[in-house]
Amino acid sequence: MFLLTGTIGIEDNLFLAQTTDTAIENQIKQINTSVHNFEQNLKKTKDKNNKSIKQSNLELIQLMEQGDHVIKSTWSNWQYATGENYNDWQGTYKGFGDKNEKYPYEGIFERSLNIYERFVSPSSENYNLLGRSKKLASATGMANGYGLTNINVATEPLIGFEISAEINPRNINKPPITISDKTAITPTLPTPISFTPPKPIIKLPVLPNLPKPPSFNIKLGSFCNGMSGGCRSYGTDGGQYNYGTPNTIGIPRTYTVGTIFNLINSITLNDNNPSLTHGWASDFGGYSALFYAYFDVLNQRINGTALLNGNLTITSVNPVQSDASLSSYNKQKFLVGGSRIATLDNVRGGTLKNNATINLIGPLTIGFEVQSDKFFGNDAKTRTLENDGIITDEGEKNSIELDGLLAKGTGTTMLELAPGLGGPAKIKVSRTSEGFTGYKTGLIMTYEQDDTLSDSKYILKNNNIIKFTGEKSIGIQVFAPGSPSRVEVSNTNNSSITLGGIESYGMKWSSRVADNSTMDNSGTLKISGDAGTKLLPNGTAQIRDSLSSGIAVIEDSSSGSGSSAIRAYNGKVTNNGVINVSGGKGNTGMVLVVNAADDVTNTSNGTINVNSAAGRQNIAMRVDKGSVPTDAPGTPKAINGGNIYLDGDSSIGIVGTNADVKNTGNIETTTSKTIINGIGMATRGGVLENSGTINLKGSGVSSNIGVYMVKGTSNPSGTLASTSIIKVKGDDSTGALISNGTLNYGGNITAEGNGVSGLIIGDNASNTTNATITNNGLITVNNGTAAAGIYTYTDNSSGTPVTVKKGSYGIVVGKNSKLISDGTNNINVNIDVKGTESIGLYAGENAKLEVKDHTVNANDGAVNYDADKNATLTLKGTGTAHTGKKSLLFYLGENGTGKISLGNTMNVTIEGGTTPAERGNAFYYVGNGTTFGATEISNWAKNNFGDGKTSTLGNLNLTMNAGSRLFIAQNTGMNLSDTTGVTISSATGANIIGTDYKTFMLYLSKLTINQDVDLNNTTDGYNHLEIANSSITNAANKTMTGIQANDVAMAQENNKSLYARNKVTLANEGNINLSGTTSTGIYAKFGELHNRATGVITIANKSTAMYGIGDSLLENAGKITVGTNSIAMYSEGSTTQAMKNNGTIELPQTDSVAMSYKPDSTLSSGTVLENAGNYS
Repeated sequence: MFLLTGTIGIEDNLFLAQTTDTAIENQIKQINTSVHNFEQNLKKTKDKNNKSIKQSNLELIQLMEQGDHVIKSTWSNWQYATGENYNDWQGTYKGFGDKNEKYPYEGIFERSLNIYERFVSPSSENYNLLGRSKKLASATGMANGYGLTNINVATEPLIGFEISAEINPRNINKPPITISDKTAITPTLPTPISFTPPKPIIKLPVLPNLPKPPSFNIKLGSFCNGMSGGCRSYGTDGGQYNYGTPNTIGIPRTYTVGTIFNLINSITLNDNNPSLTHGWASDFGGYSALFYAYFDVLNQRINGTALLNGNLTITSVNPVQSDASLSSYNKQKFLVGGSRIATLDNVRGGTLKNNATINLIGPLTIGFEVQSDKFFGNDAKTRTLENDGIITDEGEKNSIELDGLLAKGTGTTMLELAPGLGGPAKIKVSRTSEGFTGYKTGLIMTYEQDDTLSDSKYILKNNNIIKFTGEKSIGIQVFAPGSPSRVEVSNTNNSSITLGGIESYGMKWSSRVADNSTMDNSGTLKISGDAGTKLLPNGTAQIRDSLSSGIAVIEDSSSGSGSSAIRAYNGKVTNNGVINVSGGKGNTGMVLVVNAADDVTNTSNGTINVNSAAGRQNIAMRVDKGSVPTDAPGTPKAINGGNIYLDGDSSIGIVGTNADVKNTGNIETTTSKTIINGIGMATRGGVLENSGTINLKGSGVSSNIGVYMVKGTSNPSGTLASTSIIKVKGDDSTGALISNGTLNYGGNITAEGNGVSGLIIGDNASNTTNATITNNGLITVNNGTAAAGIYTYTDNSSGTPVTVKKGSYGIVVGKNSKLISDGTNNINVNIDVKGTESIGLYAGENAKLEVKDHTVNANDGAVNYDADKNATLTLKGTGTAHTGKKSLLFYLGENGTGKISLGNTMNVTIEGGTTPAERGNAFYYVGNGTTFGATEISNWAKNNFGDGKTSTLGNLNLTMNAGSRLFIAQNTGMNLSDTTGVTISSATGANIIGTDYKTFMLYLSKLTINQDVDLNNTTDGYNHLEIANSSITNAANKTMTGIQANDVAMAQENNKSLYARNKVTLANEGNINLSGTTSTGIYAKFGELHNRATGVITIANKSTAMYGIGDSLLENAGKITVGTNSIAMYSEGSTTQAMKNNGTIELPQTDSVAMSYKPDSTLSSGTVLENAGNYS
């Protein structure tokens, strides 16, 4: 059928090209589709058949592998069609694919010929121990199966049997070889001591690096006086605003005083309706600047008074901002002409007195003004502004009109000042969160005419309260440039001026006054402004400068120079009352900045109280040398003759910058309070004088400094008089620190705490000081009843935290500096310090220090007297010293070139210790590797404790307590015979008292044993030595004898990380005879051990003759005789070094070893153990 259909299909296709009938074409398509479907079905059938055949073949193979008998091939049932066979067998069926792998052998299997394998039952527990044959025909190999078929072999029953023959092996009795423990006994060695005291740590405090106090001044516009008369009509040239029109504002008033009966004119105003007025149309009037004023006061007679009783408010809020005809500075939010309550002008002996409460609203507002004038010539006499009431800015807090212009806390505006009154400069006006705008003045003197008449005088006096909370405000101010008149400014008894804003002043001279003028506080001034902090880009908060002051005289180039420059003169600016300073930063009680030899004084009646928060550095008195030329150039000075009380953190008594400071009074800590980081008085480049008392009491870490001098433009100079008393208390405090310049010293200094210093001269670096003792004095350093110890702190100045230990010091004279007597006067000292970083008296490199009577105690590693390289320390008077455990009496610098002179009897006690590290020490000698014998010791004493010819150690009575030490000697060579106390006493001249002490600790040195040694005799010189990291040679013909157990002849350990191996070389050229058990002849760690050709070592039982560890070199060229259970040569831990015997080693009959070598696992290749000698 398939062939027929195919034929038809071909036939149809033959006519396909010629037939166009549609039916024929459809039929052809159907036939083609049918053929295609048949082909697909046929293919599926074939695939299914193949799958079935494969499955059948697999089943057959599995049956054959299982051993089943195959009767008939399954596929013979479906052989058909042409009669062909799919498989004619052609031999044995070989399986499908992997039969040869699974059945590698087809044949006869063989039994093993191994009798054990054949007769050991598979059930035996030892059957698996038999080795199996690898032959393919091995029957044993079939034990577990045949191909995929498991074979279960029948197990034969086990039958026991008896052995009749008995075999008895020979019993061999051999005793075990016993080798006794040959680990050598490590001797106890002294701890090496390298006694190098640190240089004194001198921390220079940071003085306030403050800018010059601000010289902002409120300049008032002058106007035509007699404002209620004809002056009203002057218009923009000193008259009323829009006079003669309905647009005038307020009522101008003029009052006269001084009637023929000299009556008081009492003024009571309740309408709060001040006149809006123009200043003069010139510089003095600010070119018609507008301001408010209630009234002015005139008179024709002498000594009248105008008394204001009614409470008033004056404002600078501008009511005519919309007046287009005005200049730009006259139509801002606030008036800039200086609004005021009243002006006193053109009077003779007249007084304007306030008895009311005055509120100032808005910036550039004034309470009362007096103008300089010569209207009455020499008859003008005294003109007075006097406040008996209250002048304040409290009204700003709740001012509705201010609220409409500046919001509290955020409101800010820029005000353009009028020409002649500071313009065209602008000021920034900000309203605080409380509502204050600042820029206020209570009483002010301004310029109208140059009044220098001899009988003329102006008085500005506060008898009650002036209080301003806003910034840049002044209680009483003189600002009349061009009129250096005689002026008296005062805040009287029981009165107060309070300034709560920054850059504000209680009383201030802002222009030159006559040289007979005065400014005095006899009441109370309170300064507390605080500018807060600002955030720096690095995220840290920086404290802003506040710079307010109680009393101020500050140069201002805009007010004139030369003969017109601002001056304070001498004794004219004083405080006789109380000034309280707080807030911060840089607020002051009194400040003077001029380029003249002027001063400000806190008198004997005056008190300045200063409180600071951390880093604020508020100051009682500040003085800076200015830069504006004056007619009397010189250095200004701040003088304290009264009381200055400091508390808090970083408060300062008096500070001068290229200026002078003087204290004849008291600078102390506030009663019942403490201070930290405080400074009593300081100058940067000026002159410092103290004849008074400075007493700063801290608690814990305080870092207070009584007196501080440092270089400014030039070096400072100072004088501490005989009456000078300086006391500091608290850790890290210093009595006086003179880093630069010159000093005349006298008086007493006491420093109490840990890490404290009495007196520091120079900074022990590049800065130097020459100090002369011109008055007797006493310096005391301790921690109360205890010793002054160590102060530990973290230094972050490098960016990486570093732990620093700062010791306590009595006197420090730094590098190239000096503190010497004038030949008549002297310093006595009483010093008690402790800790390895502490020093009693210190003279730095090339420095000179002289003291008279001295008591110096040093404990716990401290040094009593320290003269550094080429320094000279002169002890002129009698002395008493106690050198405690771990401490050192005299230190002569790291190279041993310092000099100490004893000018009188000195009694010293050296404390002992039970271990080498605990012993007190008298002397420290640093050599150059040469011999340090009796002659050299004598010369050393003459050179370092004398004039080169005679030693002053003859004045030394040295009591050596049991366990103390006389010398630490470094890098020297010594003979044993030169180390005795008798030798040293004879060589130095010192009177040495005591017997049970150590004479020397030799460090990095070489000792030659030039006399016989008895190791068990406590008086033997060798037993009074302590030797560390050094070399020892027992000389030829010298014998070291020991009869007790655990004796050690020579022993040293070397610091492998610091020194070469030969730094510790132990050699025996004589005899070492140790008859006690567990003894050691020579021991070294990382050293060289030699028994020379002439050397003989004899040891007893359980001992070691030569014992080296830590990569030590051992060589025997002499003779070693050992007892039982002993070792002649023992090496352990070697990585590179050999052990060699070239000599003779004599052993007993039992239990001893000639050479025992236990190298480290990292031992280098090469010959490391060699015997070229003899054993016997």
